[in-house]
Amino acid sequence: MVGDVFFKIGGTSRFAFCLDATGNLLRLSASGRPDSLIPYAVSVESTAMDLRHPRPWTVTVAKILERLQFLPSSLITGTDAEPVLASSSLPQANYPFVPPSQFSDSDEEIEKAIHMWEGLADGDELKTKIEAAMLASGLCRIPRLASYFEAIHIKTKPSGDFAVISDGWMSCSKIYRRSVVRGV
Repeated sequence: MVGDVFFKIGGTSRFAFCLDATGNLLRLSASGRPDSLIPYAVSVESTAMDLRHPRPWTVTVAKILERLQFLPSSLITGTDAEPVLASSSLPQANYPFVPPSQFSDSDEEIEKAIHMWEGLADGDELKTKIEAAMLASGLCRIPRLASYFEAIHIKTKPSGDFAVISDGWMSCSKIYRRSVVRGV
């Protein structure tokens, strides 16, 4: 079920959906954080895989657009849903979605943890524990995407096959270290 396609912030109606950099369909809500990399994002409504291979109950872009088409134009005009309906496509964020976290370490502590993690060998038990602690605190590795996004990648070589050379780290509100990539 699509549910509400709008939410209100300060008396203004806002469109309640967008796609993240990985292609996941996100739900936006007034309960979300306005200072997030994807403002007001609260959850993944449908994964990119579910959008490519939808089941009957999957909330899809087509279902959202259909819901918008049946609303009175007076509800759409002047809102951020107006260009969505005109273009028949949802806005796409430049960042992957990271769920909001209540835990808050200082930037210095996070940088130390990332540096320590990078210095350990794969398979090291301490490396696994550090990564688990970072995940629990709302910090995660930037997903390995198939294409370049300037907001989360640093490009080293402009030619050749696209590949991630070094993982980046992010939270819902900040990029701590961009992924280093090569290729187009």
